[in-house]
Amino acid sequence: MANDDVLGLNDGVHNGASEKLDPAQTEPQIILATKGGSNVSPALVTIQCSLEITQPQTPPASVIGVQGFLDWGINGCSHVAKFDWLQGCSFTLTATSFKVRAKLRNGINPGTYVKAGASVAYGSKPVVPLQLSSDYVPLPEAGSTILDIPAWATHGLLVVVPFQTLLLRAIRVEALTFTNLVRYDVRPGDCTEASRFPLSFDVQRVRVTNESEENATIAIIWRLTL
Repeated sequence: MANDDVLGLNDGVHNGASEKLDPAQTEPQIILATKGGSNVSPALVTIQCSLEITQPQTPPASVIGVQGFLDWGINGCSHVAKFDWLQGCSFTLTATSFKVRAKLRNGINPGTYVKAGASVAYGSKPVVPLQLSSDYVPLPEAGSTILDIPAWATHGLLVVVPFQTLLLRAIRVEALTFTNLVRYDVRPGDCTEASRFPLSFDVQRVRVTNESEENATIAIIWRLTL
């Protein structure tokens, strides 16, 4: 591979890095970037991500707290994708250059430190999208919010703080079409998991309503079942 080092991974400099994430940063921080080039043939690479967390909060940042950004290009064409930066997640792409960035999705408790790491090597590893999380959304009493569903998602996992609100079945989830017509609704407590709800091919959005008598904060982890 030394004679075909398209992305400069064999110089021992551009194939791995880690950065401490700063809660004060509003823009994503660069974790790993290759030098690449525009006059070369693209290469197939696999990128692996990791997190190092000290004194994790609840829910921990490793669940839905870090958002990743992948910028990559093939000669004159460029792309960008967002993903959940999870411990051990990996993906394969074809590129002549790329950049991996990360930022904290939500605040962290004092004394909590989050370090994002990424490494890359030539070659492939079969992967499929498994999950993508929404941002935290505060819901006051009788408040509601509408969230878009990723096209590949087969079910959602509702995260609620305080959790007691979920146990009391005070959170209502309505599956909507793209015109916001209600297709069906479900109480997450009716599912096998306390906060899991199924999706069908004809829904594009969900409306989540807090029917309790106290404020709550929600997020949804969209998942694909193979």
